[in-house]
Amino acid sequence: PRGWRATPAGQAPAPSVMVQADALISSGTPGHVAAAGGDPGLTYKWYVDNGKIEGAVDGASILWTAGETGYAHVYCAGANAEGAKTVAMATVKIIQAPAISRFEANPPAVNPGESVALGWDAAGATKLTLDPGGEDVTAMQGPPKTVRPQETTTYTLTGVNEAGTVASKSLTVKVVPPPLVRSFGASGVVAVGQPLTLVGDFSGGHAEIRKGGDVLASSDQSPIQAQTTLKDGDSYTLVVKGETGSTASSTRTFSTQGH
Repeated sequence: PRGWRATPAGQAPAPSVMVQADALISSGTPGHVAAAGGDPGLTYKWYVDNGKIEGAVDGASILWTAGETGYAHVYCAGANAEGAKTVAMATVKIIQAPAISRFEANPPAVNPGESVALGWDAAGATKLTLDPGGEDVTAMQGPPKTVRPQETTTYTLTGVNEAGTVASKSLTVKVVPPPLVRSFGASGVVAVGQPLTLVGDFSGGHAEIRKGGDVLASSDQSPIQAQTTLKDGDSYTLVVKGETGSTASSTRTFSTQGH
């Protein structure tokens, strides 16, 4: 707390008044307390030249919102029953509040252990911390931070300034299993000119059974099946595309000799 006490000369019995307020705060932040002290029985009225008083301007204390960076002067006039008045003042330094304008992950979804670039733009913070892990990343002002999560993880970037004001942003990197083809083949008798049922067992994405450029079947659920008529030497491919864009595939070629 910091204040300045003033008792005007030649006005005895002028009251004694003192103002207490935080010496250092951040621009635009609300809820700062200023309190008056002095002789018993005084009434008080307040004024702030770089900020806004929240609520009533009278009483033994006020809440106020900081203005722009620079300095604010918090004035309090204390009056006694005889009408004598003393004005006291506290000077408060206002610094830039921390702000995180951008916090992003590229890509936002990966397979386990793949790399993700975390990037951000921050201002007004004397310290930046990345969680989980509590890593101090204050000095990282350029290339993005690379992480390799093994499971879906929420990252939080927190900035704090000299006044103790905190700003933070969070994001979640989704970790998904890679696409996988467990099996792909045909059921029943394989013969030229006969109906052929193709069956694929897969996981980790959206599946399609293709013949050349034609899609015979598609599904998000395993197993996937497609009905076709076999010609000797026909080839079919099961392609599974995961959420991250990676793919897995299996190709089967059938002939009159079996499958």
